[in-house]
Formats: sequence, structure tokens, C-alpha cells
Amino acid sequence: MIKRILAGLMALWLLTGWSWPTQTEATNLVLSCRNELVENRLVGEKQDQFYMIADFMLQGDRASINYRYFMHDGIPVGTISMRGKVLDANHVEDVYALSLNESRVLVEDESQPLPQHMAYLRSFSQRNLAEQGVHNLTLRLLHRDREADYAIVFFLPSTAICGCSLLDNDG
Repeated sequence: MIKRILAGLMALWLLTGWSWPTQTEATNLVLSCRNELVENRLVGEKQDQFYMIADFMLQGDRASINYRYFMHDGIPVGTISMRGKVLDANHVEDVYALSLNESRVLVEDESQPLPQHMAYLRSFSQRNLAEQGVHNLTLRLLHRDREADYAIVFFLPSTAICGCSLLDNDG
């Protein structure tokens, strides 16, 4: 499964126009996180269920993030893709600071409501890009199981904690 995720991410990497580093780089980390998003609407008793797959690729000083949103039945809702650079990588503490300066948003059907997470992330990141030119994000791997290719990851500024599939070459 990890090999299929890596193959898909490598294809995405190549399709977005990035080239592979020509020398051995300090940071080489791929995370694939899947989250169920259950939302309560303020009016009525309807509950929306979405899920999100967030893929993080840190290669050398480059960073790429793709948030993909789906309805509970697998129908795509939209994608937020961000690119930028790794500002700092502390491999001992497993902390990675990212500075993202590009963002693309694709909404499959503008007439349908977006998952709250997608609407918030789109608004928050676009405001940061417009006002500061960057959207900053920090990842901290709280626990890493190299044998199971799994990590528990803490994200800032969202303060979310997620279990993620992990593939890295940092030793």
C-alpha cells in the first residue's frame, strides 16, 4: 500500500513540474493522512460526513501538500494543493517548519456546500498568502513506528493530531 501511495505521489510530483534534487538532501519525508470529517450544521439536524486525504511530501528544501476531500460515498468534493519550501527540519525532534507560497483550489461542484475544513483552510491560507505572501505550517511527529510505516503527527496552526502512513529515507 505504501508503494502505491509513493508511486501516486511521485507521479503528482512529476506532473506539477518539480524536478528531483540532484544531490542527497537531508529531508525526505512522505506522509499520507486520512481523516473522517463529521460536521454538524447550525440549522436542522443534518450531519454531513466527508473524509479528507492529506498527502505531505518534503524533499530536500521543497514541500508539497495536497488535501483531497470526498463525500462519504467517495465522490470527490475538491482539492487544495500547496507548494513551497521546508524552512527548518529538526530530525532529532521530528519537527518540520514549512513556508508555502503557492496554493491552488479545485472545487468539483460550486453549487454544493464545501466541507467546513476545506472552506476554512481555503480562506485561512488564501488570506495568509494575500497578506504575507506565505502560509506557514509546522509538522511534529509525536510518535514514529518505522516497522509499521506509521506516525502520529501534530499539525500547527490547526492543532490537529492525526495518524498517518509514513515513508521516509531519513535513516
